[in-house]
Amino acid sequence: MPESRLLSLLLANTSLLCVQYLNTEGHTATHSFNLNYGLGNVEGSFQPLGFEFSQSARGVVLVGNTLHAELMTSGGVWWHDEVLIQIKFPSQDFQPPTIHFHRNPSQRLKPWCQNLRLIDKWLLAAQCLQPDGTYRDSYLNLNKCLGERDGAFDRHGTGFSSSASSVDLTDTTLLAIWKPRGANAHQESRAAIQLGTILRCTDGGLKPLRQNIPSRELEFEILRDYQWERHLSATVRPHGVTNLRLINFTQKRYWYLLVDIPSPGGAFQESTLIVLNEIFGPHVDEMFNGPWFSSPDIPEHARSTKLDNGILTASFESEEGWAEKTIILRNYIAIKAHKWALNNCGWGCPACRDLFYAGVFYTPWEGRTVELNLSHVRDGHRLGQCFICRLIHDTIKQYTPTQKSHQAWIMTAPGSSQRMADHRARREVQLVIRAVESDGGRTSWLRSKADSQARTIEARCTIVLDIPGINRGSNDDEIASRVPQHLRTLAINKCDPAWVEPGRRWSVIKEWIQVCSSQHQHGQKQAESKKEKGKDEVGALPPLPSRYLNINTKNGTVKVVTSNSGERGIYACLSHFSGGRRPCTLSASTTVHFSIAIPHQILPPVFANAIAACRKLGISRLWIAELCIQQDSAYDWEQESQKIGQYYSQCEVCISATSSAAPSLGFDVEATRIPAVRSSDKSGDFSLLAYPTDFNKNPQHFVHMRDMETMLQEFPLLTRAWGLQERWLAPRVLHFTKNEVVFECAECIACECGGVSEHLVENIGLNNVGFSSIRSTTTAQHGLLRRRTRLEDLKWDELVPMFSGLSLTVLTDRLAALSGLAAAMYRQHYVHRELPEESAPPAYSKLPEYDEPKDKATVTSGPGTEYFTGLWLQTLPRDMAWFVGETLLRNTASEQRLEVVGSGHGNRRRPRPSEYLAPSWSWASVLDAVRYLEAHDQQPLFEVLETHVSLATNDPFGRVEEGCSLQLRGNIFETGWGLRPTGKDGAEKAYVLSDLVGTQQLDAEEDRGRVLFSPDCDIESPGPSQVRPRDTLYVFPLLKQKVKYARFLLQAAEAMDASRTTCCLVLKAVGGLDQKFGNVFERVGFTEYVNLKKGVRNVDVNHYEERDFFLV
Repeated sequence: MPESRLLSLLLANTSLLCVQYLNTEGHTATHSFNLNYGLGNVEGSFQPLGFEFSQSARGVVLVGNTLHAELMTSGGVWWHDEVLIQIKFPSQDFQPPTIHFHRNPSQRLKPWCQNLRLIDKWLLAAQCLQPDGTYRDSYLNLNKCLGERDGAFDRHGTGFSSSASSVDLTDTTLLAIWKPRGANAHQESRAAIQLGTILRCTDGGLKPLRQNIPSRELEFEILRDYQWERHLSATVRPHGVTNLRLINFTQKRYWYLLVDIPSPGGAFQESTLIVLNEIFGPHVDEMFNGPWFSSPDIPEHARSTKLDNGILTASFESEEGWAEKTIILRNYIAIKAHKWALNNCGWGCPACRDLFYAGVFYTPWEGRTVELNLSHVRDGHRLGQCFICRLIHDTIKQYTPTQKSHQAWIMTAPGSSQRMADHRARREVQLVIRAVESDGGRTSWLRSKADSQARTIEARCTIVLDIPGINRGSNDDEIASRVPQHLRTLAINKCDPAWVEPGRRWSVIKEWIQVCSSQHQHGQKQAESKKEKGKDEVGALPPLPSRYLNINTKNGTVKVVTSNSGERGIYACLSHFSGGRRPCTLSASTTVHFSIAIPHQILPPVFANAIAACRKLGISRLWIAELCIQQDSAYDWEQESQKIGQYYSQCEVCISATSSAAPSLGFDVEATRIPAVRSSDKSGDFSLLAYPTDFNKNPQHFVHMRDMETMLQEFPLLTRAWGLQERWLAPRVLHFTKNEVVFECAECIACECGGVSEHLVENIGLNNVGFSSIRSTTTAQHGLLRRRTRLEDLKWDELVPMFSGLSLTVLTDRLAALSGLAAAMYRQHYVHRELPEESAPPAYSKLPEYDEPKDKATVTSGPGTEYFTGLWLQTLPRDMAWFVGETLLRNTASEQRLEVVGSGHGNRRRPRPSEYLAPSWSWASVLDAVRYLEAHDQQPLFEVLETHVSLATNDPFGRVEEGCSLQLRGNIFETGWGLRPTGKDGAEKAYVLSDLVGTQQLDAEEDRGRVLFSPDCDIESPGPSQVRPRDTLYVFPLLKQKVKYARFLLQAAEAMDASRTTCCLVLKAVGGLDQKFGNVFERVGFTEYVNLKKGVRNVDVNHYEERDFFLV
């Protein structure tokens, strides 16, 4: 019986394939296949057994039995791909044919190219078939189309070779090894990739499959030089060299020199690349003078490029027009030991000329050294002819002053590039001095080495360029205008002048303050505000605190001064950790004595250091809480504590003892570092600096801290709740840390070592409480310690999470410690700009009523009435939606919950304290750090009927007393609750609302008893906050909002876009204002859920009852 036979394949449209075949009876038959059923797209590649490839495809064509298309990735990048179609016929005629798809990436290269090889880890070379049947060399920079991520190839990245220790090519498979990286990496990473998955051979050349790489960047020309080839062959005997060529990638103007050199065994092999762009510069020759070479990304092509007998000639465009430039390559490049090598083209000084190759300062790759002739160094220093010799001589004298016998050499810092051709790149250069040790000398940072004859010491110094007015962020053109070409490979000094020259600390600090006052926006506003208050010089100054320390007396004494009403002047404030014993405080018994003089010997070191700092700054007044508020007077503390925020916000500078854990632990007013050695060029445009290599070794910076334990050890003040508003309110802060001074204001941050902004990260995870969910929260945006910004840019739901995790000695200060910031934000949002009427829903237009505290003023209106117990009336639904712990909503079941919200090890909440801090609906009522979901299209679900606040003082932003309540109208749902075992061994438990219907997984249907809630505090231990197993709980919806994640999830995009989460408080009934109706509740937790039933979202089936009730 004859078999069925395929006649033709026809692509009717993007996804419909028509098959014409001859069946077993000899009749012509047709059958159609929808390619969308059986063929998908996964990140730019065809996926057999997938679906709907045509939804993200273009340019679909059928060539023979191969389907070609461009497929789009999730990032919007188009990739070319192809898949082989195979039609199989059944043995029975009544059965239709079947279709199968096969991918064979290696066929994209074979048989279209031959002699595929890898040069220098990243340049792929091959002989590609041309239309005329011949083969021609083709080159492709693999770094353009291949990257590395987590020790594996990334076909969507770039620059894979920069971090690879070894790269090999076997047939069409690329193999690479990456060295261990990161704290948890203990072994090498090995990976392989089939080249056919990233490129193909087409149109006579190698082309990447990724379509976002402009073809003009891949264009190249090959220049042959037969005369230079014959010249080099005469020096490489007996076989000579062959195939000398210069590969010119014209768009980026990267030029690579290649030649086939015989190995010791006689076989020819391609040399390692010589990258001309990394070697030559204007100091060597006129060819590369001008913008062409300093900025190789300029797109204009060079014209008339020629290579003849080792002379490279090309025309380049300049401001004067096109000009021909020439460089004689053979003067600088030779073949030595069967490899390319650079001839020494050195500096004129005999002592340091070996440091210069091809006209630039060059240090050998790691493991090699260049020894210095110290007798020539001494001569160069004595004659004053070489400032490099002067630097080396002075460095030896500075750091090994008592030693007589020395050796010295230059080397590249460990970890620098191994490639010889990389010598033009800037890197860290080290001067190593080895000397015989004698008595005395600075040996604290020197490494001792045992010697059979004598004990030696070794000093390592880093050499950098220091250019006034230019830092590490300056571009090459700025540096070129100030520094000769032969020194531009040296690293730029990253440190502030005060770091390398400690004696300049206070001049630099004064400059920081002056720049902030005159150039920063908040400094200008402060100056304008001062001028508005008075035309004369005194009237333009801020009012003085009620008391301050006068530190400008003629005999050097310090005394407490009570200011007169309306007195103005400049003063500083001290921010410090006030724990432990406080032997020096203002009290009823010391007031008279301290108004005359405070004995210097009783001042704690922190106070004495702050006074010394003020004198350095020329500031004669200082405010310290312990010496300016009478500590044994409740009345004085009540009056003055309300002004603390004002004092800090109007001071000239806040002196912060950031690394001192107690008043008895002071800080360094003067820097104790050894100064760097400086040697300046005669022009004065730049200097060379040398300082100990460990001088700037990983100083700690608080903006980089990622856990509270390290923060407590290094910067204890920043873990203190009172310190937060002192830091944010002061116009500028000087942080005295263990190693240096850090300057911080609302617009910039600077430090002496220069490292605070080198890797500055504003958004760091709140790891101290285990938060790292991808759910979008305000703590995901700003974590443990947010860098300062202007107050008008600070949101309340960003401030509260920062503040709530900080420590307090007196728990009842939880609201008072934030009162200054709250008052400042009130002035920003409610005084200086009027809110539009529509921004405040009618439901929240009623102002709070305040109880009149005993012996306190009654506050019923005026400043602060929009604020109560740590929340704002305008944004009350939002502000009440705080929670403790991890977020509850998940995308899929596989998205692991990082913190089980329940009764287990390490995640139990702290109990509410016995002292009344705030009503249960305020975040200030709990002691754990709180969080907010990031707001996204929020819709309030309740109405405020009445607010009632009992103030503990006459400060509307300060402490409150028991009796605060909210009367609300909203929906209530009664439910039971329980504990559900979870985790691998069931040791953890989650809190479940047993009667509420919903889901906390975006791809799962809702059900009863699946919604978890997060307790606000410990609700299991006996006490006022305990919730017993049989107690009824009540769910109170606050608001609905769109689901938002901190990172984009492709697989969840549709579900997130369509889902709205209901954010609810979990309440329990209590006795109180309205016991007979059972309508008094207190908050015990938080929950959120979404609704999904049979594909329909956002239809809530829970039977809520509308009630008027009180929340206490």
